[in-house]
Amino acid sequence: MSPAEGDAFLARLAANRAWEAARPRFLATFWPSQQAHDARSWTGDLDLPILVFIGQNGQRLPADLDGWRQHLGMERARRLAVEMIPRVGHWMMLDDPDRVGSALLAYLDQICPGAPQSVSGQS
Repeated sequence: MSPAEGDAFLARLAANRAWEAARPRFLATFWPSQQAHDARSWTGDLDLPILVFIGQNGQRLPADLDGWRQHLGMERARRLAVEMIPRVGHWMMLDDPDRVGSALLAYLDQICPGAPQSVSGQS
């Protein structure tokens, strides 16, 4: 991420936090509703690789894969991987497309070694 992109991200983050702080009802209801999502009933049935991208922008997050399994409600997911992308938000693919793309290609190479790494037929 370039310095200008980093500055833009920090400005967006500050604006988002100010917007949330001005709306206590939003803070009291939205985030708890997001935590209520529970995938435990079906993720154990998935026998396929699952990569979850997490944007790290200062919040406290689990330190290891077992912590993430519990946090995401995916304790039974057998092939779960978590990729932390620092200094990005929910739209991480816009905040730092190079880092997200590189992480995705590295993961694909890990689960399908030797597969072509091209996008839209371009190599």
